[in-house]
Amino acid sequence: MLSATDQTSGVDMDMLIDGELIRKLRTGRGWTQDELADIAGVSERTIQRVETSDSCSLETKRALAAAFELTLSDLDLPDAQVPVAEQRRFRTLAVLGVLIGMLGAGLGITLDFLAGHPNLGLFIGISGGLLGLLCGVAGAIFKPRNI
Repeated sequence: MLSATDQTSGVDMDMLIDGELIRKLRTGRGWTQDELADIAGVSERTIQRVETSDSCSLETKRALAAAFELTLSDLDLPDAQVPVAEQRRFRTLAVLGVLIGMLGAGLGITLDFLAGHPNLGLFIGISGGLLGLLCGVAGAIFKPRNI
């Protein structure tokens, strides 16, 4: 079976999957989690994680798609649904951006007043503000994608 690994690092990648859909498909066929695990060739714990966390490896997603005779994209989360952990990650990026911007601006003002380096202070303040703005925008507009 194919493994979901990053081509450069060899690290397993989590994929988004509609855990609620998996549960509905499973119960609609009258299967227990253990029965689906046997059919798909994965562990029962893997089925439990998929149904509750909306993420799995590419290998697991392929096995579940085969078990239900569906395509991989049929198991994707709807665009409007993003797991809470993913939402937190991007909100954290936005907050981090604001903090970086404030730190840069504060450092710039401090250098300007205390050290008498107006150009350096201005540069650091503007750089910190722009970096903070970029991180904030990235955290606000980017969302995880279904691979």
